[in-house]
Amino acid sequence: MFRYIVLSFLTLQFAFAGTVENVGNLLLAIQTAATPGYEYCTKDDEGLREYGKSQALNVAVTLALKATVDKERPDGSGNDSFPSGHTSIAFANATHAAIRYGFNTYTILSFAMAAGVGYTRVTSDRHDSVDVAAGAAIGAASSWIFTKTLGMSGVSAGVDRDAVTVNCRYRF
Repeated sequence: MFRYIVLSFLTLQFAFAGTVENVGNLLLAIQTAATPGYEYCTKDDEGLREYGKSQALNVAVTLALKATVDKERPDGSGNDSFPSGHTSIAFANATHAAIRYGFNTYTILSFAMAAGVGYTRVTSDRHDSVDVAAGAAIGAASSWIFTKTLGMSGVSAGVDRDAVTVNCRYRF
């Protein structure tokens, strides 16, 4: 199975090679497969459900806005520029991973990939920076609504020479 996944990504890489826009598409494809793939492999069913709800809300809001806001794309190819759907999906992915699993190497890389997707949408004249910023905000907000931090609730306290700290974490 691992060989099949590697070959699939190599095939995607060759299929998308060539333009800045296609590099962004490849980044989005890898990122979109990685988070739910990790949750499936680690049997994080709750995280997978939260991911699905986050993306469903994200796509619904994004498509509703694309249908109602009449904004021409910078390249003139249509009137559905606002907001950037690619960027909303990418930032929903990254935000979900960061909330669920905390900031680590993967989530930092995921945010870098999301920013790369947004960058490629602007440089390929598919969107302007307002479209990309709106897409990022919608994607992040969608994940904030549904995603819970993996771990238990609790209270911790600390005392040192300069301060007393109390940290509360509650899982809803």
